[in-house]
Amino acid sequence: MGTSKTAALVLAGLVLFSAVAPASGTNLRSEQNCQGEVWTGVETLGEIEVQYTITFDQSERLVCVSAENVGEKKTKAGYGIQVDDRTVRNLPSERIAPGETFSAQSNITGWIDVTAENHTVRAGTYAGTAVFNFTERFDESEEGGFPSPYITDVEVLRNQSSGETTLEVTATNPANRSYYPSLLVKTFETPTSRDLPNRPDNHTLVYHVPLEESPGETVVGELKLYEHWKRSDGKFDREEFVANPNGTDRSWERAFEEVPNLSDMNEEVYYENESAKKYRDQGPDVKPISERASRIGAVATVVLVVGGLGLWRRRKRR
Repeated sequence: MGTSKTAALVLAGLVLFSAVAPASGTNLRSEQNCQGEVWTGVETLGEIEVQYTITFDQSERLVCVSAENVGEKKTKAGYGIQVDDRTVRNLPSERIAPGETFSAQSNITGWIDVTAENHTVRAGTYAGTAVFNFTERFDESEEGGFPSPYITDVEVLRNQSSGETTLEVTATNPANRSYYPSLLVKTFETPTSRDLPNRPDNHTLVYHVPLEESPGETVVGELKLYEHWKRSDGKFDREEFVANPNGTDRSWERAFEEVPNLSDMNEEVYYENESAKKYRDQGPDVKPISERASRIGAVATVVLVVGGLGLWRRRKRR
């Protein structure tokens, strides 16, 4: 294959998808059993002639590609995909002889931007680029839904020598695309604070928030993990917790409700929960949450860490 053909695929399939052609919108079934919109295109270059068929199955989140060599020369067939402006990596390609057909499919679930409502899938080939647009809104905080960040580890670090108390929160991103969500924290003694991850690799996000509580105090508060500050989307996860210095801890989940707004950041808003306050004031034998406040119930596991007391909750998502 010549250099010009290689450059054509890079341009059309992996970078800007500049040779854009609209999807036909007809309902057909491809060889890979994809059902949905279909785009067709033909690559012609001298003795080379390859017929491409691309099907986008929205319900199954699949892009199916079929390339049939109807020319007289062996040639390479391949494709590239972008989903919501993120490039899908490690896609297959193959050299096919006259009369042979190259077929492949790619699941794009982990590449979809769950904070957006309008989505675009671009599939580029040597014959041009298919563009598929669809509208769908997702619940980012729903268990078992689309891959999105969620809180996996909450630790209250207590430094007796300095008198400082710090909340360390770790979140996991199981998606193929990167998210860098903000973390909002408020406790009984610490007003609303916001932090960005200080180790923003694609799959692990770590936050550190100084607390007003002393190392010897029980810390009771709320965490919200969200993206697109001051917007109504990006509600990833919400966690409430009680951390005692004696090692008795509880954490639980609640429905997310709304993303924090500007007033939440500018005003001294503190955490409020009467049953949790009784737990703090009267000791660990008091149940820290009311039934109406809990979405899935209380989860309690104690983890001791060097220099502090940790809360640990890990739930398997996706």
